[in-house]
Amino acid sequence: MAYATDEDVEAQLGRSLTVTEQAQVTGWLEDAAILIDAYTGTADPDPVPASYKRVSVNMVVRALGASDMVPGASSGTETVGPFSRTVQFIRDAAPGGVWLSSVDKTMLRGRGFTSAPLGSERRY
Repeated sequence: MAYATDEDVEAQLGRSLTVTEQAQVTGWLEDAAILIDAYTGTADPDPVPASYKRVSVNMVVRALGASDMVPGASSGTETVGPFSRTVQFIRDAAPGGVWLSSVDKTMLRGRGFTSAPLGSERRY
């Protein structure tokens, strides 16, 4: 079960998806849900935390942006003469699809703030 929809990805991108992108996005959203479930150790939580949707959309948008370069690359440089090409890879990236970045993992781990009672160390 995907935690986000094609419409969520379109809203983040600020444009409609092409026909080719729609097919990719559907599969990537399912892949993102599988990765999130594996990382968090839960499957189909009820209710679904808002961070699951946000992380799913971020993962797919990253994958769409990487499709212009080598999959998993964060930046690239090409020079025609005398034939040069430089590609920098993202440490957490997996080639050809979605991946959980360290920021995504932090978002999924975050359970909010907790409070601890304050008191004197002298009093037991």
